[in-house]
Amino acid sequence: MADFQHGKICYLFMPSHDPTASGAFYRDVFSWTLRTNDEGGLSFDDSTGQVSGTWVTDREAASNNSLEVHIMVDDLGSTVKAIRDAGGHVDDADIHTESERFAVFTDIDGNRLGIYQNREN
Repeated sequence: MADFQHGKICYLFMPSHDPTASGAFYRDVFSWTLRTNDEGGLSFDDSTGQVSGTWVTDREAASNNSLEVHIMVDDLGSTVKAIRDAGGHVDDADIHTESERFAVFTDIDGNRLGIYQNREN
């Protein structure tokens, strides 16, 4: 059930050259659920069901010089491998502090995002 709290990030428009391929990438790497939206396009719900979005073909990829969204993961190492296996590129494989680890990757469309693991996991 979605949490409709003020200030929560709830929807993303993800640039894509091929929404079907992009959907497969995020489904395979992060277990996102894919669905057809009201306009007939491909949309997603994240693994928590709390954040949704859709792939759009009329925008440039989010690059190094723009907003960077990080996706929470259970295991940074296995997710880095999954990203590479799915055709993505991991730019920075393991940046860490005392309590957290993260990496930055580029998906198959050139969008730059991050993954985040709390050290307690």
